[in-house]
Amino acid sequence: WIDVEKDIIHDYYNGLVEQQKKLEEQLKNLEKRLKNKAYVDSAPKKLVDETKAQKTEVEEALKRITKQANSIEETLRNI
Repeated sequence: WIDVEKDIIHDYYNGLVEQQKKLEEQLKNLEKRLKNKAYVDSAPKKLVDETKAQKTEVEEALKRITKQANSIEETLRNI
């Protein structure tokens, strides 16, 4: 019974880690785009604003997922 629960928690944790990696990659790409002076200067303001908003959303999601992953990691250590 405990082993099954631990396996389920571990699988969920692994899923969070995968999401975390994807979000980190997205964030890296968005930051790279926003650091590109040619993009910022030549793209329509609306597009640049959308990119900034996406970056903020990804940062917030990454914080939530990281917090969850850290909490579950701690739980797994105590099982």
